[in-house]
Amino acid sequence: MTPHPVLSIPELVQEIFQHLESDHTALGRLASVCRDFWQPACEVHWRKVYGVERLLKLLPEEYQVELRECSGWAFRIPSEQDTERVRLYAAFIQEVVIHPGRPPYARGDVLNPRRTLERRGLPMLMLLRPFGPAFPNLVRLHAISETDDSLCTLSRLLSPTLRSLYIHTIQGDNFMVGHFLRAIPVNAPSLQTLEVEALGALSKESEASLLQAARHVSKLSLQAVNPSDAFFRNLAQNNRLRSLVVEFTLARTSPIEVWRPGTFDLLEEFEGEALSAPRTLRLLRAMDMPQLQRLKLTIGTVPRDEVAQEEAHHQPAEPRSVHLIMEKIASFVQLRTLRIVLPNLDDHRLTLSAAIFLPLAACKRLQLFQLIDRSEEEGFDSVFVAWDDQHLMTLLDSWPELHTLHLECSNAQAPRTQLTPGVLLSMAERCPQLRSVRMPIDMTSVGSETCTYPPASNNMYRFTLEASTTIANEVAVTDLIHDLWPLVNVSAWKPIAGPVADDVTRFADLYRRLYSV
Repeated sequence: MTPHPVLSIPELVQEIFQHLESDHTALGRLASVCRDFWQPACEVHWRKVYGVERLLKLLPEEYQVELRECSGWAFRIPSEQDTERVRLYAAFIQEVVIHPGRPPYARGDVLNPRRTLERRGLPMLMLLRPFGPAFPNLVRLHAISETDDSLCTLSRLLSPTLRSLYIHTIQGDNFMVGHFLRAIPVNAPSLQTLEVEALGALSKESEASLLQAARHVSKLSLQAVNPSDAFFRNLAQNNRLRSLVVEFTLARTSPIEVWRPGTFDLLEEFEGEALSAPRTLRLLRAMDMPQLQRLKLTIGTVPRDEVAQEEAHHQPAEPRSVHLIMEKIASFVQLRTLRIVLPNLDDHRLTLSAAIFLPLAACKRLQLFQLIDRSEEEGFDSVFVAWDDQHLMTLLDSWPELHTLHLECSNAQAPRTQLTPGVLLSMAERCPQLRSVRMPIDMTSVGSETCTYPPASNNMYRFTLEASTTIANEVAVTDLIHDLWPLVNVSAWKPIAGPVADDVTRFADLYRRLYSV
């Protein structure tokens, strides 16, 4: 068979549309060319040809399949002498990703809507320097800057089409950072998402530039950045923010203790972390968010004096700062989604009382409730929650629209759960919209008494059992779950495979054998 001639991508696209009505083999030629160009160790990569969607809509199914089977195309650019090849295809690039020290990017899909150019660090920036705003369709720029020179080059990539910008400055705040931030609203007026990381404490000039840029976006993320109280008050007075992420995780942090409140009238999503529970409480109190619908909050470290006081008086514990945080969350009556990262302790184990979460019953419109333990994000876990049927049912009575309930407790050393099979019956009856549940539960009493089942729900599709789940009568448990939720998929969190599989993993395997979905 005579091989297809290797054409440049623009020539190929032009030829395809010229012969589209009479010659469908042009698409087969496109697939062949893509395979010929594919190089597994590529450093610069494009995904998807302009107009592929039109091709797929107009051509027969067998050619669509042929196109889907090819994996992409890529070109090496070994030196600046070869930059003309970048210039030739610059119009196809929608995303630029720059990571110093990261291996070259070599994965792609012709039908993926993002066209990506990715390379490592400063050499990439030197390669881009001749272009200036040479990417007329650039939508996303994700870059880690190591030097002032690289930051200067990045500023030339800001364009009117840019929608999302992530910038991580390893060198910290300086004059060039302020210059780059000032250029954002001027050169990227359509920017919607701005993510800034690792600036640390800001100078007055850089803070003013960041404030000006933040006022023009709908999503702002500040990670390891420490603006002043005045920054947030001024931002609250004039902004278009609907999503805000703040992480004050550096040792030298803003003095939240003296912050005065600011009102963010349009804000619908907020994520916050401020090292300790008292500081997290002050952060919440410093921000009035009447339209808040989605909240993710990292509680932080519980003060030693509160831990000592709780250990001396009663267990389970109700630390004052954590209780006040729950009361503040309860004031967000519009809340739909709530994710809470449990507090952490350096050298203690603490079991929280389920009663500490009862103020959240005031959030009547809640649809998702998720407790995230520290082992999920940091590899350790020292704080647990003593859930029981009564407290959980009190909350579920107040959340009739709930569709996701995750009470994560992935540490097998956690205290034995007090949740019984009765809670499953109550959940199925009280929360008909429930779709995903993750929790520890003591199943040992299943089959010991006759149960009255509510009508089966077909909405439930995922039931994840935590490591501390206890199962005795496996067949009775499988029948119970299947009768409540016929289409559910039962799984074990972090399953252990092989002959040493734990009880929860073996039960999940049994359920899949008995009731495959």
